[in-house]
Amino acid sequence: MLTLPFFIVYGICGVSDVVDGTLARLTNTETAFGAKLDSIADILFYGVMIIRLLPNLIALFTPHVWMLIAAAAFVRLCSYIVGAIKFKKFVSLHTLMNKITGLAVFTVPFILNLTFALWYCIGVVIIAFIASAEELLIHIFSKECHTGKGGLPGLISQRREQRRAQERQIKNTETE
Repeated sequence: MLTLPFFIVYGICGVSDVVDGTLARLTNTETAFGAKLDSIADILFYGVMIIRLLPNLIALFTPHVWMLIAAAAFVRLCSYIVGAIKFKKFVSLHTLMNKITGLAVFTVPFILNLTFALWYCIGVVIIAFIASAEELLIHIFSKECHTGKGGLPGLISQRREQRRAQERQIKNTETE
């Protein structure tokens, strides 16, 4: 059973995770180290949350849900591996889909005792799968380490703009 002290500490951790990034952006003090530290803290937070919630999740989830979770985790792991191999460092992107996933995962403990908890959790897993797949595709198709801002649509528009600039450059050299 989840207790009031759990929810208080959990809420403080969640709010501080959002506030630190927002303050860094507002005060123009964002750093690559801070973003990496935030990603590592997110992973640790998810790990602790899963361990604490595991008894509740075991009781709630069917084997099919566990298979969905395994698939989403596998895609996420592939994303981390591709990023590490391709860019020679740990890369976890701060895409909009990853932020939506974080918010959805964060709310799980508050939803667990409601009648629609299973369906909510299935939705969260689907969102996490999509976010993981987006990050994997960004790693695969990026030529350089991408921040994740703009997500996959941002990467696609960036690639289009680069292609247009190359085409303009070719036209300019042909007319000279």
